[in-house]
Amino acid sequence: MAARQHRIMAIVLTLAVVLPLLSLLFSIPDSARASRDRIPQSLELAPVTSLRANFVSTVNKIPVRVCQEQWATATRMHGTCNHLVTLNIPELQIEQRAGDTVEYVFFDGMYYERRNDDPLWDALSDPNYRADATLNAVLFNNGQFPAAGVLTEIGQATVATTIRTLAPTPTPRPFVTTPFSFTSPFSLPIVFPTSLPINLPDTSEDPADPAQDGPAQPIPTPVAIPSFPISSTPPLTGTQPITRPIIPVTPITPTPEPEFITQEVEIPVRHFQFWSLDRQRNTLSGGQFVYDIFVSELGYVYKEQFNSRGRFRSIGIAEIEEIWVYADPNAPVSVAAPRAEQVRTAPQGAPTLPSTPDGASWLR
Repeated sequence: MAARQHRIMAIVLTLAVVLPLLSLLFSIPDSARASRDRIPQSLELAPVTSLRANFVSTVNKIPVRVCQEQWATATRMHGTCNHLVTLNIPELQIEQRAGDTVEYVFFDGMYYERRNDDPLWDALSDPNYRADATLNAVLFNNGQFPAAGVLTEIGQATVATTIRTLAPTPTPRPFVTTPFSFTSPFSLPIVFPTSLPINLPDTSEDPADPAQDGPAQPIPTPVAIPSFPISSTPPLTGTQPITRPIIPVTPITPTPEPEFITQEVEIPVRHFQFWSLDRQRNTLSGGQFVYDIFVSELGYVYKEQFNSRGRFRSIGIAEIEEIWVYADPNAPVSVAAPRAEQVRTAPQGAPTLPSTPDGASWLR
């Protein structure tokens, strides 16, 4: 009898705990569940062939590093980073010294890097090079979210960025002819005489009039035609070399860089947030990793933000932010490799190619 009462009490206690949970579950509005179910686990992104980026990394809201990057293609990129504080966080592969400036180039399978005032670049082969890579795949994993997590659409927002466009070619002013007018100071019509009354002395002789006999007019002495000495220079022949002055070659003027117009704009975007449920990723991020991405209605990514929150062995409890703001999608960008005389093979012990270069999405 006592055992039966214990079983009844256990059932009652179980129902007392389960029923409120079931009622809470079924009390969630259908619209909220439907909205959650409609959130995609991937985002449709517009094709991007070139891009510019500004980066800032903060620790507990204090900036520690700032960078700028230019992507001409998915395999050609130039960047420069300024390290503001000395920092070492092995969990996130962050190691830097205050005051350093690092310049780096990815160019068709090669990675080049130099620091501060060093005129030479260290060259390393990029083992992750793929000639057919695309920017959407390299930076944004084509909008895919393969890791375990929860994707939520936060809502509408704006991102302050720039749009860089070619300056319009000035249109030449049209040539307009002006009618020619002339005002004469004389009254019209002007009548010109057909003959002029010119009186000249008549010095001709009339043989029939003896009264006109006079002294004979002297015959003018012929003037000798001056002669010029013949040059002693022999005449030119077909075999005689002709000496010509050397005409300086006009240097070729390089094609000027096109002019651009940069406009600061506020881009309307949709804000998506991804909370990682991947245990390994969260462990490396101090406990919780959160990824935010801001996509325009046309499908361009204008901002990414990586947040690592929790306790780190190297610096203790902290929140680390890495914020990327993108600009000028598909605008012309030029990136070149360093000249051969400026490149050296990376010596033993030199910095190795990072497994995840600056700006790399953790989703790659």
